[in-house]
This record gives sequence, structure tokens and C-alpha cells, in this order.
Amino acid sequence: MSGPTRRRRILIAVILLQVVVLVGAMVFQGERIANGTRVRVAVQPVDPIDLARGAYNDLRYDFEDLHVPDGSGPVFVLLRKPDAAGDQWRVIRITEDADQLDDVDAWIRLDRDDDGDLDTSPISTFYGSAERSKQLETELRDGGTAVLSLDEDGSPSVVDVVGR
Repeated sequence: MSGPTRRRRILIAVILLQVVVLVGAMVFQGERIANGTRVRVAVQPVDPIDLARGAYNDLRYDFEDLHVPDGSGPVFVLLRKPDAAGDQWRVIRITEDADQLDDVDAWIRLDRDDDGDLDTSPISTFYGSAERSKQLETELRDGGTAVLSLDEDGSPSVVDVVGR
């Protein structure tokens, strides 16, 4: 096999491997969202949308005001189902004690940052079209609801955000 033909085959193999990894990651994330437990929690906008920076909304969750146990590692935001379908889930408390997970309907697993504060970065941004992001900026002025999908260990993904 000549040099250029061999290099071309290697290049094609590398490109195909990258495509397979990318598609696999998208399928994995899509399955986590599709099969997860859906919860609705209170959310506030952080700052107005800036069309120069992109089509997304920064979010702040009401449970960020709760006490976070000192230390490092994962914590769990404990949740109870609402009385009526479509209502927000009730946040009970934040704990690092995994034994308490059996006593609740669902939980959001989050990490703590280097300062020991709650790290909401996996769910602090909602990406949408420029039109949808601008609409949300108006709808969220008085707060709203984030729809999260929680996988089996409580890892969250933002599915949607709606105004009150």
C-alpha cells in the first residue's frame, strides 16, 4: 500500500471514530433525558439576555438559598412530589447523607465547588433559539419553573424553562 493511500485510510478512520464518539455521546445524553424522572423546580433569571453572547438564559434556583453542609463531594437536594400534576416539586433540604434518599420522592445530585458552595453549573444555563431566549427573558421576570430530568443517580439535565 502506498504512503498517500495509507494516510488517507488512517485519516478516514480517525474521522469516523470521532463521528461515532460524538453520536454515541448525543444518544447517551438523549436517553438520560428521555428516561429520567421529570421534576419542576422554582427558578429565577440571573441577568438579561445579551444577543452578542448567544441564545441562552442564565438561571438561579430557589434551593441555592438553602444551607449546604460543609465539606466537599456530592450533595443531594431532596424533593417531594407536588399535590397536583404540573406544580413545582417541594424542596425539603440539602444533605450529603445518601441514607436520606429513601425518604423522598426524588433528589437532585450536585457537587460542591472549591469553596464548598453548591455547584449548579450542570443546570444553570438553558439553551434555546434567540427568539425563545428573548421570550423567556420576559416570562421569567417574576420567576418561573425549570423542568429537569433526573437520571437514576439524580444527575440533572434541563429540559425546559417556563414562566409563571
